[in-house]
Amino acid sequence: MNRTEQVAYHEAAHAVLAIHYGMGLSGGIDLNAETSVDGAFGNVAVNLWQFDSSTSLQEQKSVLVCNLAVICAGAASDAKLKGIPLTSALDAQPGDYKKAVEIARTCGLAADEYEVDFMVKEVGLVRASRDPEKREVWEAIVRVATATLEAGGKLSKEKVAALGAVSHSLGG
Repeated sequence: MNRTEQVAYHEAAHAVLAIHYGMGLSGGIDLNAETSVDGAFGNVAVNLWQFDSSTSLQEQKSVLVCNLAVICAGAASDAKLKGIPLTSALDAQPGDYKKAVEIARTCGLAADEYEVDFMVKEVGLVRASRDPEKREVWEAIVRVATATLEAGGKLSKEKVAALGAVSHSLGG
């Protein structure tokens, strides 16, 4: 698998989990988009849920887990494709890791940096790796990645949403 194909699967994984958790997309996939991380490419515009401190603690935790899983989904896909440990795959994605840490820090549920790291790696990343193990979820990721590659590296939000659908919701 070449680098472009790996990026297609990485971005497709972010998109598919966002769709199925009910977050949706605010834009499509662009495999050639430069990111804020030197040398990194690829982008998909996913919506993340906003934290609401007036909701129950259980609801706040659910929002956190889903947000972290969507951010960590690309690394989980990388780990599956390359046969490497999850944490190694996340370490190789400093932009995704930084975003996940930012989310865990700002949610108000972590007491210290140890808990932030635990939330990212032992909650979000593990959750992100479980859903693609389901056949229908991995098939959706493959559909989105394949279509993105066939379209020259760009796929609209509407096409990603249509191809990323699976038979049931994965949320919560």
